[in-house]
Amino acid sequence: MDAAGPLVSALARAVAAARVMSAHNGPVVLVPVPSTRAAVRRRGFDHVRRLADGATRVLCRAGVPTRVVPMLRSARPVADQAGLTATDRVTNLDGAFVLRHGLEGQRRRDHAAFAPGVPGGRDGCGMPEPLFVVIDDVVTTGATLSEATRVLRAGAVPVSVVAVAAATLARRRPTRDDRPQGVRLPATGVPEG
Repeated sequence: MDAAGPLVSALARAVAAARVMSAHNGPVVLVPVPSTRAAVRRRGFDHVRRLADGATRVLCRAGVPTRVVPMLRSARPVADQAGLTATDRVTNLDGAFVLRHGLEGQRRRDHAAFAPGVPGGRDGCGMPEPLFVVIDDVVTTGATLSEATRVLRAGAVPVSVVAVAAATLARRRPTRDDRPQGVRLPATGVPEG
């Protein structure tokens, strides 16, 4: 297993848990947050898309019909987020994403445009709508996920879940309210690691 393996597994388990907790029994559409061109050049690949593709394979093997659909694209260059405050991150990402060409103006019921090959809606086929999940690698302040979700919802994509492979630790001493209180993930059928 490569270095991304544990992150892929964690992401797949998070998506499966969200699906179970939301009592959703239909297909899942993973929408990766687009990486910057500079990050793709530096790494030689889009790491968020790679995580989403890996999570899709894991989920499909576990019997969860899943598809990756890159609905977002970068609208403009953004500054590196490292070292920015939460407020600066929100400002930096405002207007950073747009729907990919061909998805603007689509209606929610037109799931074929959002997720080719994934049945959607209860439009006579009897299939439930896809569960749209925004995917990112790490969450620090939530600014990236918030902006991605805002753009998708503005485009009538019914995002109800976001999932990340990892989260950063707060830079302050945790309070009692920060500590998990008996949180247990439901059985998902997705193996660990």
